[in-house]
Amino acid sequence: MTEMLYVNAATTPYGEHTSTIALNRWPVANAPRPLPGAVTFVGPFLHGIYFAAGPQGVFSERWRDLDAWPVELITNFQIVERLIALAQARHTTLAKLLGDQGLPRLAAAAGFPWFASPGATQKPVVVGAPYAR
Repeated sequence: MTEMLYVNAATTPYGEHTSTIALNRWPVANAPRPLPGAVTFVGPFLHGIYFAAGPQGVFSERWRDLDAWPVELITNFQIVERLIALAQARHTTLAKLLGDQGLPRLAAAAGFPWFASPGATQKPVVVGAPYAR
């Protein structure tokens, strides 16, 4: 089973390869074994510690054969948007889903990597009702 893995863009998860991957708009994959790619590196454990990036048409089949999962960069703002959509799908509001747990905990429960900036001492605040689309 292939699942989407998320890493927060604020953490520069691809290290020295971040610019190359972004400039080429390459997809990134993660696996429990080494992967082929235009760029390969070892990183923090997600589905494994091996990461690769490169043209989709060249590497996607080999990545699938090696049980690699796709990795998507996500920002805190995008996480909030997805949590709002999750709340709407459940016919509720983000405020009700939050309860007293705060955004970082709710994001983690939904499988999203919230980034708390170093030195942050205040809990994030959600004001008002979810925005209308």
